[in-house]
Amino acid sequence: MEPIIRTSSTPDGLFWLLLLGLGLGVAARYRDPNRWALFSTLAVNNKYLMVFNRGKLWRQPFFWMMNLAFWVNSTAFLWVHWTDLGLGRKTPELWWLFAGVGLGLASKIGAQKTTAELFSNKTVAQLIHGKLSYQNFGGLFLFLGAGIGAYFSWSNTLITWVFTLIYALILGVGWFTLIKAHQKYLQRRIFYFILYICAFEIAPWIILWRYLNKGLL
Repeated sequence: MEPIIRTSSTPDGLFWLLLLGLGLGVAARYRDPNRWALFSTLAVNNKYLMVFNRGKLWRQPFFWMMNLAFWVNSTAFLWVHWTDLGLGRKTPELWWLFAGVGLGLASKIGAQKTTAELFSNKTVAQLIHGKLSYQNFGGLFLFLGAGIGAYFSWSNTLITWVFTLIYALILGVGWFTLIKAHQKYLQRRIFYFILYICAFEIAPWIILWRYLNKGLL
């Protein structure tokens, strides 16, 4: 059996990044196996949110470990599939991209947390926690997409879009579930909800993309 030769354009940093993402997921699983068991079925069962969407949401170590894992996994996926996603002709330096994604996520989560605190609203906190939970679950598939794309089928557009579609479907299920659960609350505040989408979900990534492609990061 002949050994698989790694693509020469795959940097060692990507290996360590994927290893870190895997390590964070494993650590979260062993630290809180009950939470992990429900989290792993989040796309088909929202019991995780029903059980763990109360109390001190922002003080859960499991929640923050999975946020860190998403940071790592999303960076790896974006770096591996940058050109196939049509984000630019030239892939950014891996660690610049890592820093940029981290800054974007920190800004988003910080702004969302501040919003929830300012309004002292448990519903807002639950919505944000739920959205981030679905995002983190989708990050598990980004990890698979990055690993497969880097070490088995480099620059395979099919792999790029299969995992992008899976991630988008998970986010879609998450938004549908959260909106359905809080539809009465959101209907009375539809203008603010649209403003939130534009300010916290779309704008940060547009800004990050423009900076990375201009080499200003």
